Amino acid sequence: PQPAALVSTFPPPACSRLHDCGLPQKQRRSFHPLRSSCGALLALNPTLLPPSHLLTMARILFVLVLALAAVASADVLDFLQVGEVEEVENTCGGNCPSNKCSSCPCGTSKNMVNIGSYCSQYSDWSQACCNCIANAESGGNANAVYHNTDGSDDVGLFQVNSFNWASCSGGKAPCSPQTNLQCAHMVWGWGSKTWKYWATCGQCGCCNKA
Repeated sequence: PQPAALVSTFPPPACSRLHDCGLPQKQRRSFHPLRSSCGALLALNPTLLPPSHLLTMARILFVLVLALAAVASADVLDFLQVGEVEEVENTCGGNCPSNKCSSCPCGTSKNMVNIGSYCSQYSDWSQACCNCIANAESGGNANAVYHNTDGSDDVGLFQVNSFNWASCSGGKAPCSPQTNLQCAHMVWGWGSKTWKYWATCGQCGCCNKA
């Protein structure tokens, strides 16, 4: 017979806590946990698992379900976003290239004009800078519009911001190229007769130039 000391220090068998393992108590103690026939029983019948193991499996399944749901949600979101872009494509008849305009203050048809003919109406500013700025801002479309993240709108040949409309065009969108030109000249003057208030002044090299 095995010494009592050795029996007391033997690692507890995997199924020593299971009453339906189908093995006598002595036989269960003589089986190593990793070689026990109870291991085969557990693999074939998960209902024999202890509650703690079942809880672990349930948690793993829950995490997998959440992961699959997240992937499915991302795919659905991508689909909806693509659909949204398609719905707003060619906003304002092409006057809003960003397709993010909430309104079309200058209508839904383009009005392409000769930039040089408007820039030349003022001789106190650089013709090169004027042409470059207007071309970068609107491409010559007098009905162009851009909706900013702060809620304001830039419109017209020189993309005059709506914060300036009250001062230069009676509070209305300066869609007329002539009115837009006058507003642009006023903003240019407010900038110490430079183009520093236009976001495109850097690419034109005119931020500190007349």
